Amino acid sequence: MAYGKVKVNTLTYDTGGGDTDVTVSTLPTSADVALKANKASPTFTGDVSIAAEGDLRLVDSGSNYVAFEAPSTVTTSYTLEFPATVGTTGKVLKSTVAGQVATMSWETDSATDSTKMPLTGDTFTGDVDLGVDGTGVDCKFFGATVGDYLLWDAAANSLLTGGGATVDIAQDKLKIDGTEVTTTAAELNLLDGKTFVGDAVLATDQTWTGAQRGTISTLTSPNSNTVTIDFDVANNFQMTPTHGCTFDQPLNQTAGQSGSIFLEVGAGGPFSHGWHADYKWTGGTQPSAYSQAVGKVDRIDYIIRANGEIHCVASIDVFS
Repeated sequence: MAYGKVKVNTLTYDTGGGDTDVTVSTLPTSADVALKANKASPTFTGDVSIAAEGDLRLVDSGSNYVAFEAPSTVTTSYTLEFPATVGTTGKVLKSTVAGQVATMSWETDSATDSTKMPLTGDTFTGDVDLGVDGTGVDCKFFGATVGDYLLWDAAANSLLTGGGATVDIAQDKLKIDGTEVTTTAAELNLLDGKTFVGDAVLATDQTWTGAQRGTISTLTSPNSNTVTIDFDVANNFQMTPTHGCTFDQPLNQTAGQSGSIFLEVGAGGPFSHGWHADYKWTGGTQPSAYSQAVGKVDRIDYIIRANGEIHCVASIDVFS
């Protein structure tokens, strides 16, 4: 076998059906061949670009694949730099961006992070702050019934209830300014409807340390000259009639109520007055004489023994 060199410009390839010329100058050089990657397990030593949204496809043992593809438009080129080690179970990739490089690191998944409260609920093992001091946030606790809730309203600085929700505090478990409240619910209910602290329901004996008093209600009579006293209005009453009056059957007679009725002689006096049969007088006779001069005052003291039985005593010309 002879060895040597052949120097030509063109080689002719016999295809069997004709000849094809191959220009020697278009053949890759050995340096060109060295820059080409082998199909089997190549190692790239520089950047690899896949243009025009071409895929980087990772094919399975058959024909299916997982592909990576760039979006149709990338506003600013960037690089994802992966961690140096593999992540452990439950970790997720989190990026830290510096310029156009996003450094990826393995972080605990919030869904499985034992230091985070899942949305489905769990038990806090440390202090919990909601909002920022001086700002605050609303916090609402819903009940099992629609429309029922307990609300901390940050804007109002108040704890509110909605719908049928209530605040149920065990007896002796409420403190006001550090002092325990020992009042029972039944005792507090005794204050229902009372205007002032200290109002009493006389179910037991009472020792009064302050004066007990009420208003003196002013009576009027219509054109019929009939006066009807309502004992629910007050205990004591006053009137300055300018004509004779008939005191009709009084309303709301309650046994034990007592008081006085002051009659001052008005202009045009003196006058005579008549009284309903419910008013009972000493000896069975109502007063027949009253003060004569304008400005003088007569007083009728009464106590209700029973409905329809009002015991009365008249003091004539008490003040002049």
